[in-house]
Amino acid sequence: MSTPKLLAETDAQMLKGLGLAAYFIYTIKTVTGAGHGDRIR
Repeated sequence: MSTPKLLAETDAQMLKGLGLAAYFIYTIKTVTGAGHGDRIR
């Protein structure tokens, strides 16, 4: 995470536009590797 401030700002914008359920779906997709190169190693 080279730009934590940008990450926090982007996350805040995303939360404003998404419901809680959609946010958790994106989190699950990221953890399982369904994101674009965001899988936890």
